[in-house]
Amino acid sequence: MAEELSNITLANLVSFYEMHRAKRLKLDKESAEEKKLEEKYKASVIKWLEDNKKTGVVTEGRYVEIVVDDKPIVTDWGKLYDFIKQHGAFDLLQKRITESAVELRWADDVAIPGVSTFPVTKLSIRNA
Repeated sequence: MAEELSNITLANLVSFYEMHRAKRLKLDKESAEEKKLEEKYKASVIKWLEDNKKTGVVTEGRYVEIVVDDKPIVTDWGKLYDFIKQHGAFDLLQKRITESAVELRWADDVAIPGVSTFPVTKLSIRNA
C-alpha cells in the first residue's frame, strides 16, 4: 500500500483522507439512525408480547420470545471493594483507568504511582 501511495501528492492524500472520513461519518450517522429504528421496533415487539401476556409466539415461521438475562449490578461499592481486597479478586474489575480523572490529577501536579504515558499519533487538519 505504501508503494501505491508513494507517487501521490500530499494534497491528494489529504483530500482522499478527508473524503473517506466524510464517507465513514455519513455511514456512522446512517447506522446510528438505523439502530434507533431497530431499538424502536424491538421495544414495540416486546410491548406487544407483554400487552398480550405472551412470553413467546410463532409468527410467519419465526418463534419470537422475550428472554430475560440476569446481569450483575453493584448495589454497594464499599462492600464490593472490601470483598475484592480481602480475596484479591481484582478480576471482578475491568483493567482500565478513567483518562479524564488521571488528566485532572496531572493538571494539579498529582503523581499517580504505576501510571505513565504512551504516545498516540493523531492527525489534525484545519483550514490554513
